[in-house]
Amino acid sequence: MPPASPSEDLKDCPSCGSRIPASAARCTLCKSNLGVCPGCGGWLVAGTSCMECQQQAVIPEDKKAALPKTIEETYTIDAPPLGLMPFLAVRFVLSVLFLGALAGALAASGVGPVRQALEKGGLNPGGNLPFLWGAAAGLVILISLANSFLRAFRIRHTTMFGEPLQCRRGAGAMVWGILSNVLILALTAGLGLPWIHARNRRRFYASCAVPARNGRPLEFLGTGEEVLGRVLLTLLLVPLAAATAGLLAPLATWVWVKWEHSNLLFPDRFGRQRPMAFEGGFGGYFARALLGWFLTLLTLGVYRPWALAAEWRWIAANTVVDDEHRPGRTGA
Repeated sequence: MPPASPSEDLKDCPSCGSRIPASAARCTLCKSNLGVCPGCGGWLVAGTSCMECQQQAVIPEDKKAALPKTIEETYTIDAPPLGLMPFLAVRFVLSVLFLGALAGALAASGVGPVRQALEKGGLNPGGNLPFLWGAAAGLVILISLANSFLRAFRIRHTTMFGEPLQCRRGAGAMVWGILSNVLILALTAGLGLPWIHARNRRRFYASCAVPARNGRPLEFLGTGEEVLGRVLLTLLLVPLAAATAGLLAPLATWVWVKWEHSNLLFPDRFGRQRPMAFEGGFGGYFARALLGWFLTLLTLGVYRPWALAAEWRWIAANTVVDDEHRPGRTGA
């Protein structure tokens, strides 16, 4: 909205008090949607009640076109599928190499079923044990790095309150993060991986700025203990997903989708961190994932970027980002 001219009448925003054009239905500073009290005619923040007559604000019909039609439209993800292709290709190759290194390490460690499976496939299960375990650990870190690039790509194509989010994590911070992860993994013999995963999420979202909220960052509350439980559950579900050629993989991925988007906080217009309300259910997620799996299988993997982009849109459509004072949505 253009700034008011010197001759234009001004009013005080009922949310932040800034001087804005008298006809504005959205504050130019705090981005609050404004409406008119049907009782006394005063301007109010949309969704609140007038202190004088207790009536809800009504947005004038001629101003509605310039405002988001629903609260859900304040948060959207619209990533181009073609841009996802290189990230997914690199992650796929790293994942295949990791599974090979892990199988070799388990066989060389004396895990009978794995050794027998490799021998039936004509592969030699022997090898340098420290090298195989080290390769598996290194590939886990590379896969995590690939996922970080993928999340940064998603953030760059995410809008909140009508403005694109910004990812401000530099190359230096990323390199330092990798080195510290390697050190912690070495010192804990890999047992620190769940806490590293949670810390990486917190650092990543702390670097994601919300321009519509004066550049304040997002926040993430997930913990290593939560990751540990989900890792154990995922390990139990992976054989089921593999046996069905990925058909039941959503059983494993859902626990991570739900965990990540239920632990995100965003800054409201008052500067407080408030939880996003992720209202998606497993039924809707599985139905979309099933369609994506079928089309990906039908196209020999080519459709996978389109399936992931559709999944992200579904997640955004089922995430409520609402900083109005509504019941059940208190600040953090």
